[in-house]
Parts: sequence; structure tokens; C-alpha cells
Amino acid sequence: MAKGESLEFHAKLLEDNGVVRGRIPAPLINQLGGRPGDSLVFRTDGSGSVKISLEKGKQVAARAGRSIVKVKAAKKR
Repeated sequence: MAKGESLEFHAKLLEDNGVVRGRIPAPLINQLGGRPGDSLVFRTDGSGSVKISLEKGKQVAARAGRSIVKVKAAKKR
């Protein structure tokens, strides 16, 4: 994506027992580099525009570069 080029994503809103809900489009999450455990933060100044940022969650041991020790199961007799 070139600098200054904007992307647009659409999500349909639904009503669920009186609560308005929507789903976050997967291409938006991919564009932000989101992974399981991360959080999306939505900020607005009241003017109708929203800024979205991604906060990285704690990394899983396998992704953090730590080795995982495999333990053999005990033999059944």
C-alpha cells in the first residue's frame, strides 16, 4: 500500500436482544498484523471518525522463542 492510500472495510451491524453488534473484517485484522491474544482499541473524539490501534498481547511460549520440553508418557503395565 502506497503512503497516503486509504483502505476501506465494511461490516454489517445486527441487533442481538437489544444490543447492536458487529464483526471486525478479517482483512482489517490482517492489515494491522493482528494475532490471537491481541486487542483492538477504538478511539473517537466525538466527531464521527474513529482511530483503531492494535495492542499486542502476551506471546505464547512457542512464539517467544523459548524451547518447549517434551515429556514421554510413563509405560502402562
